Amino acid sequence: MLAASESFFGVILIGLFLYALASARNDAVQIAQEQKENRIYRESQRTRLNCHFKLIAPLITRYRVSVVQVSQPVNAGLKEYNPDFRLNDMKDLYKPTRLMRESYMQPAVFGYFQTIEALHKEICDLVKNVDLRCFPDVECHSLNLVSTITGFDYSGAILSACNTMAGDQKMALADIVSEMLENYDGDYSFRGSNILDGYIALYHQIRFVMEELTKLEKAISKEIGVMEK
Repeated sequence: MLAASESFFGVILIGLFLYALASARNDAVQIAQEQKENRIYRESQRTRLNCHFKLIAPLITRYRVSVVQVSQPVNAGLKEYNPDFRLNDMKDLYKPTRLMRESYMQPAVFGYFQTIEALHKEICDLVKNVDLRCFPDVECHSLNLVSTITGFDYSGAILSACNTMAGDQKMALADIVSEMLENYDGDYSFRGSNILDGYIALYHQIRFVMEELTKLEKAISKEIGVMEK
């Protein structure tokens, strides 16, 4: 009976041991297969990300040029963005850009909104067509940009000022706004129905978008660099 019991339990123990080995091997194979599939999927999404960035990069460059045109006085002669610009510095946003790539006499603010609209569209396409769950930093900055561009959009009111007359002497509203911006002395909080609210929103939009674009470029470049390696 002892010999029979020993043989019986020995067979059971060997069976359990072999089952455990087979199960562990199957789990390891399954995990390796899932990791391979995830790696292939991530690489495919990284390729998509790279393709979209090739479309977004030139728009970022154009946007930065348009920001300089809007956020600096014409006589400042600056070619680089000044992150410390003030609302007063936006006084010439209705003056022509004199850029050959744009309509030569087009007000600078028109070019700004055309560029940011195109940039917004491409970033939205990026969010829709790339699984950004694979790239959390890119997802965060992309969604921040979409939210900010939409949330601070006063383009209708700002652009309509060029065709609106106001004041006792029926001056163009754009000229009145330019004078108000030049002489503005106060904080940059919203005042409800104040005529300058749209321009304060534009000020905040420019500052935030410029900061987030730099972060987005770094996050995408980091992922593309991994792909190139």
